[in-house]
Amino acid sequence: MDKLKQFIARIDALSLRERAIVMAGILTLMFLGWYSYMMEPLLQEEKRIMSELDDKRTQLQSLNDQFVQMTGQRQQDPDQENRKKLAKIRQQVAQVKQQVNSATANLVPPETMPDILRMVLNKTQGLTLLSLNGLGGTPLVLTKEADEATKAGAVAVQKDSDPATVFKHGMQIEIAGNYFETLNYMRALEDLEWGFFWDQVSFEVKDYPQAKTRITLYTLSLSQNWIGI
Repeated sequence: MDKLKQFIARIDALSLRERAIVMAGILTLMFLGWYSYMMEPLLQEEKRIMSELDDKRTQLQSLNDQFVQMTGQRQQDPDQENRKKLAKIRQQVAQVKQQVNSATANLVPPETMPDILRMVLNKTQGLTLLSLNGLGGTPLVLTKEADEATKAGAVAVQKDSDPATVFKHGMQIEIAGNYFETLNYMRALEDLEWGFFWDQVSFEVKDYPQAKTRITLYTLSLSQNWIGI
């Protein structure tokens, strides 16, 4: 208790500006500690799902290649054997696509993500919305053709009709408020029935105790349609 009283006395002896700097540093350390402790399980789960989706995407791409090959062969020399193989490949594509849908079933649908972020923000007292921007839909893993186009500086195009494509839909929200209000907002997002992936969080104290926080989230979908805001 004596040491605590001495510490409080030393804080009281500081100027208002020095107190603000000390408190901002303490709040930043608290925020970083919470981020490391709470985000680690989420990042591990994200890594597991990404690995699973990558395996499914590889299976889908292989089946899709077979599908294209069999379609070409059928057009050149249609026969009963090729039709049987083609039907089997279609069935396998449908099964793997269903597995991908199951893997993303608990994620926030891209089209509802902006409304959900606003809804949770409206229920959290003390926060102000500064900006809310959709980052578009991009392939989670580029196919060979799209990857080569990207490296060449061209626009990578992957059609929704390609069953091997899983799209990543990003959303960035910027809010203003103190540390505890921001923490309540992030906890409320974590407690949602629907899930998403945390991509990046930045916390900057501008005018103590007010801070600006930028949060980047994303969800996954088999459709490339952009998030509507």
